[in-house]
Amino acid sequence: MGRKKFHGDPARFEIMAEVVHSHFGTSIQYVADVAGGQGMLSRVLRKQYNYDAEVIDPRG
Repeated sequence: MGRKKFHGDPARFEIMAEVVHSHFGTSIQYVADVAGGQGMLSRVLRKQYNYDAEVIDPRG
């Protein structure tokens, strides 16, 4: 199985997850990844920061 390809810099998901965590910390538990596409941001939020993240994307 190959790695998924994303448009743009793949590091942006980890950077955005770090921004969410540094701003909200443990004051939140749930995160909605709206228009999240393939769900990479949600994966990073779940695995590195233990948030309950859900992808909401009408394209499936």
